[in-house]
Amino acid sequence: NKDLEQGVRQIAKFLNITLDESKVRSIASWCSFDSMKNNPSVNYEHYREMGYTRKEGHFFRKGKVGDWQNYFSSEDSLEFDKAN
Repeated sequence: NKDLEQGVRQIAKFLNITLDESKVRSIASWCSFDSMKNNPSVNYEHYREMGYTRKEGHFFRKGKVGDWQNYFSSEDSLEFDKAN
């Protein structure tokens, strides 16, 4: 969470905006993985109401580095690497 707060400070500095520490903590809290995962404004769950469904899970899954390996096959990974 401290890294997130530092990121908020860096962005504010870049934008030449002054934020007090309570505002930095508030913004960092709103931008945390858990907060965004549960926020219908950003978690894409409204797509389900429009008929779009994934085979499994949600748009936000675990927030863990490398978790993509549980979803991509070797072929998917190669295809993705070729596209990028």
